[in-house]
Amino acid sequence: SLRDAMVAPSVLQKQALEILQEAGLAHTPEYVSPTLQSIDIFVPHLNLAIEVDGPVHFLSGRRLDGKTVAKHRLLRALGYQVRSVSARDLARNPS
Repeated sequence: SLRDAMVAPSVLQKQALEILQEAGLAHTPEYVSPTLQSIDIFVPHLNLAIEVDGPVHFLSGRRLDGKTVAKHRLLRALGYQVRSVSARDLARNPS
């Protein structure tokens, strides 16, 4: 369905999910918060929002684009701990 296609995890998200599963960490992929914020991966007992930021989220090198920075700030303002995971991070920690 269209909704399934819209929330299908990316290859990078799948890699991050595999790492969390192997670590035995309870998590929810493609979580939608009570304030309707989309979170790539949510770890409830840590109130942790993991944002898997692929190449389109970066301006150059390691600098996140404005939209991504704003989303991370909003999630923090809503009380979430936020961690950004990049393709570079996942390459260092293959599952």
